[in-house]
Amino acid sequence: MRCSATVALLVLLTACRPSARVDEFLLDEPGLLSAKQADRIRTYHEQLLADLDIHFKVVILKDPPASLEVAALRLFEAYALGGRTRGSKGLLLVIDPKGRQARVQIGYDLEPIFPDGFLGYVQREQMAPFYRAERIAEGIESVVELLVGRATGAIDAHAYDPSTRESATTYGSGGGGARARLDLEPQTVQVAAERSKSEFGPQHSPEAAFAAYIRVLEGHIKDVDLGLYSPATQVLLRTRLVTNAQQQNELASVREVLGTRIIKEQDNLAVIRFPSSRRVPPYFLRRQANGWTIDLATASRVIGFDQLNQWYVRDTSTEFAFGL
Repeated sequence: MRCSATVALLVLLTACRPSARVDEFLLDEPGLLSAKQADRIRTYHEQLLADLDIHFKVVILKDPPASLEVAALRLFEAYALGGRTRGSKGLLLVIDPKGRQARVQIGYDLEPIFPDGFLGYVQREQMAPFYRAERIAEGIESVVELLVGRATGAIDAHAYDPSTRESATTYGSGGGGARARLDLEPQTVQVAAERSKSEFGPQHSPEAAFAAYIRVLEGHIKDVDLGLYSPATQVLLRTRLVTNAQQQNELASVREVLGTRIIKEQDNLAVIRFPSSRRVPPYFLRRQANGWTIDLATASRVIGFDQLNQWYVRDTSTEFAFGL
């Protein structure tokens, strides 16, 4: 019997290896992703393999398996994830939409930087909200974002070097990973309207506005109509899904370099930069009639991130160029 790309046969035929025609980065059995979404995921995962030496594959199941843990382990082995890396650096995300569950399976050499607790947290606090909003493709990309951030943080801390061989094992997983339910509601913080208007309204200075934004992240506050946000930012946030994990990740990154911040003002504009880091992007602030606000909308248009999670300027003609 020949090996098949379908999950059912891959689970049964663990001794088989997928043919060269099998997609190395994505298997979407129910066809939930658009062609554009699928291509974007494949392209990014190819970059991860080239730059971080991590082979990441996503499998979206059509039908729930008897055991997601067993299915993930056997899929990992059947695809020989990590075989193209220097050691055992495969990473598999299996999503079971009908069963409302997901699991991340990792290779031996990734276990130190992706402990089970972290993987479970990412799935619960990052993947699950996108699943509930029926935005699975965005959820996959957002999970990759946090995983890349974790890996690049390990590189910065000299805890991971993509250029070296970690072990003699070419692929394999010892069971490392985590499973999570995708239908559990997260804990969110409700802010009283009175407090929202005063504490999180426009501020008297760029420094005060940024300090208020830090408190928004600390409280996992999701109110898009905060006066702290510029009008364009409020419009942008109405189209975005912001999760606790994203806010916590941003907060942790900013705290690491907060003491190195530089603030530059010009007329009604300000830029807060962190010269010691290419991972933490600059923040743009705009003075409205009643005080200083955070302009995340302009930042999202002007600032981009590469596959190593380093920021760069997309638009050098921006009015905020004086601070970049």
